[in-house]
Amino acid sequence: MPKTKEISRELRKKIVEAHDKGEGYTAISKRFTVSRTAVRCIIAKYKETNSVRNKPGRGRKRKSSRTLERKIVRDVSKNPRTSAKMIVADLASSGVDVSRNTVVRALHRGGLQGHRPRTTPLLKERHIRARLRKQNWIKDLSKKLSEK
Repeated sequence: MPKTKEISRELRKKIVEAHDKGEGYTAISKRFTVSRTAVRCIIAKYKETNSVRNKPGRGRKRKSSRTLERKIVRDVSKNPRTSAKMIVADLASSGVDVSRNTVVRALHRGGLQGHRPRTTPLLKERHIRARLRKQNWIKDLSKKLSEK
């Protein structure tokens, strides 16, 4: 994080205009209450680029590309029981070095959230039928007992 707030574009324009009129760095810095170094840097940038706008591409570069994030989301969509650690290991074997948190963030951006696996697996069709048979058997038994 920066130590101070960024100087607004309007103020940078005013600083450049004042310099074009012939004012010195110290006079400009006192007039706009900005450090002399900041004034010097703003004017140097203006001389280099003819603009007071920020240069594009500042900041840390992304570790993962959009293609890699789509691959991560696609892999998890195919196999939802895949963990982030498993994905990191898979990517490491293909030569991509990313952290578990990077994978988790990519999944969140892709609309996928992590959940704990179910403690009991989902019932299969044959189990559901067996439960229904047992329920019917219990109902029949309770009817027979109530008739007596």
